[in-house]
Amino acid sequence: MNPEVQAHITAEQRLRTRTEQAVAQAWRNLPSYDEADVPAFLAVVVPLMLAAQRASATLTNAFLARRLGRSPLPLNPALVTGSALRAGTPPEEVYRRPFVTIWTSLKDGQQWDDAVLGGLERATSSAAMDVQLAMRKTLTVVAEKDPRIVGFQRVPDAGACDFCRLVSGQRYRKHDLMPVHNRCGCGVDVITSEDRDLFTGNQANDLDLDPTEVRVEQHGELGPVLVGAGHDFTRL
Repeated sequence: MNPEVQAHITAEQRLRTRTEQAVAQAWRNLPSYDEADVPAFLAVVVPLMLAAQRASATLTNAFLARRLGRSPLPLNPALVTGSALRAGTPPEEVYRRPFVTIWTSLKDGQQWDDAVLGGLERATSSAAMDVQLAMRKTLTVVAEKDPRIVGFQRVPDAGACDFCRLVSGQRYRKHDLMPVHNRCGCGVDVITSEDRDLFTGNQANDLDLDPTEVRVEQHGELGPVLVGAGHDFTRL
């Protein structure tokens, strides 16, 4: 793996981990998980998430600059943070959902501790996804400004699950969003006009994928997501 690609994947992983830990701490600090507690949680988590997304965008922009031997390009934060990453859904709505998870679980008869853990999982997985979405969107925004970039090749992180390894090496046109999944840690390498022989741009993304194992579906909020056995995308 190219060392610059590895460095970017590692930096993004650290950012996701720190962000998840901060969101988890904010969740655990709540006195209860009633409607009255929602504003206090949002007051901490929404600014935190926007800052993490800006950091992810900065890391990605810098990675592309190093990979291509140029300076980072100007980047409008509004295009790569907040509601721009979730088809207009505001962060306030995204981070109210963990409370809904608790309330629904309790209504269904789940024990309190289990319901709270379910809400925590939803909050932290949403945080990890939001950082990944910022990285993914920055790739396309920067690529639109750089004529050298023709596409990207998916690169799994060192601890990638079997699912991520299955789709390792997928290639995407510069205007296509890389499909993601819950807690995805994949990064990319850059395909340029100078090495376009590595990139065909066909719909199969240069891989013969078995649709019974993995397929791409369009999520109304997240855009393209990878769907396979044992992966749940309905609660992101």
